[in-house]
Amino acid sequence: MSVDPIRCCVINLPKAAKRLDAIRSAFAAAAPVGWTLEVFPGVDGAQIETQGRLTAGEKGAFLSHLRLLESSLHDDAPLWILEDDAELSASAFQMVGEALSASKAHLLFTDVGPANAEDMLKVLAFWPGRNTPRLLDLRAIQFVGASSYLVAGPAKRELATLLRVFADPLDAPIDLVLRHLIHEGALSAAVTLPFLTTLSPHAEQSQVYGLTVKERVWNTTRRLFFIDQDLEACASAASQLFQELGDRKAQVFGQLLAARVSADFRESGQVKR
Repeated sequence: MSVDPIRCCVINLPKAAKRLDAIRSAFAAAAPVGWTLEVFPGVDGAQIETQGRLTAGEKGAFLSHLRLLESSLHDDAPLWILEDDAELSASAFQMVGEALSASKAHLLFTDVGPANAEDMLKVLAFWPGRNTPRLLDLRAIQFVGASSYLVAGPAKRELATLLRVFADPLDAPIDLVLRHLIHEGALSAAVTLPFLTTLSPHAEQSQVYGLTVKERVWNTTRRLFFIDQDLEACASAASQLFQELGDRKAQVFGQLLAARVSADFRESGQVKR
């Protein structure tokens, strides 16, 4: 079934040509006929004078999201905001419009990073199975990431107004401001399960800051929940992270958790022999 195209805009710094080439290529391979990807020039945080505690990269990212949103206020059409390290699934284009309408939310994220172990468990508890997508209310979890989300048309002006409050001084990154607004009830938001996008390999070379071990855990989790997951790549990344972080108790707990969330356990309540 065909779906009406949604305006899709990718934020890209002019100096990041390889990132732009990668997402353009991925978009062209996955998008149905009639969908186009617009490029929105990102703000170089090193070239701005706005005060605040954020790094130059974080400032640039925040203002890029805000300015893209402000550029769309001439109409009430929905807007899909992408960062240039997003990876797309062909399934996304069929499902996002329907999901945005079904959610009746201001924002629809197509992936996030569950911030804590308990948030990972909440996502797993809500997991729908590959062929029966569900929407998780983002008030239910702490999350990070804003690499791919849709803004309902009537909500664009409201979101822009809210973000301007946090734009000077710039003390909190865009994803945490969005999370704050959602948890405070100023915005409604959901995320698709499974995730319809994830992070491309370019995310490992962050333009905002170098990745910490915690951020690598978040990124691997996001890739694991992706509808087109590369399970072996996730397993390799998880093994490397465990070698750096894990201990014997954590390993045993992880094995028990793996048994608990397995398809056999969830479908039958007992392990198949």
